[in-house]
Amino acid sequence: MGSIQEYICEKAEKKKQTPAQWMNAAIANLPRYSLATHIGKFTHPDAKVELYDKTPPIGNGYIATTDAERKEDFVVQGGAAYMPLAAFLVKKFSEKEDKKERDADLSALTAWEHLQYGTAFIRQEFRDSGIDYERVREQILAIGKCPDPDHTDRLLKQVYFPVGDEEYHLLSVLPPSSLMFQMTEKIEKASRHARSCRDKKSEQYKESYCYVPNLTRTAFGGTKPQNISCLNTPLGTDVLPSVPPELDNSSLRIPKKNFFFESLYWRSFQEDIQALHQIFVDGQNNRFIREKRNRILQSIVWRIWHAADPLQDLPAGWSEKTDLPEEQKIWLDTGRYDARQNDDTWMQKIGQEFARWLYNLYRKQKDAVALGPAERGNFASVMEEALQQEVRGEP
Repeated sequence: MGSIQEYICEKAEKKKQTPAQWMNAAIANLPRYSLATHIGKFTHPDAKVELYDKTPPIGNGYIATTDAERKEDFVVQGGAAYMPLAAFLVKKFSEKEDKKERDADLSALTAWEHLQYGTAFIRQEFRDSGIDYERVREQILAIGKCPDPDHTDRLLKQVYFPVGDEEYHLLSVLPPSSLMFQMTEKIEKASRHARSCRDKKSEQYKESYCYVPNLTRTAFGGTKPQNISCLNTPLGTDVLPSVPPELDNSSLRIPKKNFFFESLYWRSFQEDIQALHQIFVDGQNNRFIREKRNRILQSIVWRIWHAADPLQDLPAGWSEKTDLPEEQKIWLDTGRYDARQNDDTWMQKIGQEFARWLYNLYRKQKDAVALGPAERGNFASVMEEALQQEVRGEP
């Protein structure tokens, strides 16, 4: 059973349906679907304007939706109840049989792309699931493009653009959501490739790679990101710096005693801390709240990863001139690769140090809630799991 068949069977089983019944129920909502490249909801969730850039490719080196590899996003009228098919279409499915190989497959296509290209893989997966491939493919590929809007929306940002003497055009700012998520995907692929290049067990070991510093992660839609667009996820998108670069002749500051307290600027984590604080103050404990809390923690860990990357790029053995704890040397110094692979006790210690650092950071919050061992243990487990994935070379 391939990845597509597994996904459909799992969704169908939850609804007590056959895969064919699930797919038929999902495509019944197709009249609510349309394709877009620019969606106003990313500027304001109640904005009603979206459009599809139909201009031909330009190919002049500028970043534009016309030249994007994956230019389509989906707009679904009516909200989450009509989203099952959209969630399927934007999800990536690898043709690999092994789960670990699937997770590491950088060439995996979305279901929408499989259908567009008519791959033999999705054809067989549909047939094995009892789904009429030709009929379903024809209906899905008939999803129409958003019509060009004939007016702006008061909720959007407005720009007066001069075109002559005392003349102007009123422009609306519409974020190109397809480009935002394509850029995020490329950055994440580059990050995964960089980790492989530093992994002695990887075929890419010692290959060249790029590193994108000073990223900001921004999320849209709060608890219902799918209402903004189908590509939108709770994890948000990466944003490149939009300010002039800071020219600094000083070299990288190397931590001497503790990476967490010397290399991480606490103010840059304030938004995440405030989000955690709101969860702790509310005091609710259900699956949704736990998932939301873990997403925030994963965002913090992701940013710590970016702070650790430059240290892991230093020549092997740099940590021997410091008083860093042994576990931090193993984590941050490529010269300690064998210790990193052969023993996992260092991961537990790093997880505990992360929990201690985050707990101390949270205590700076006004009206901070007292946290018990269970909550701090969760902090540690999120970091430890991330370290295990890094060592295994997983995304």
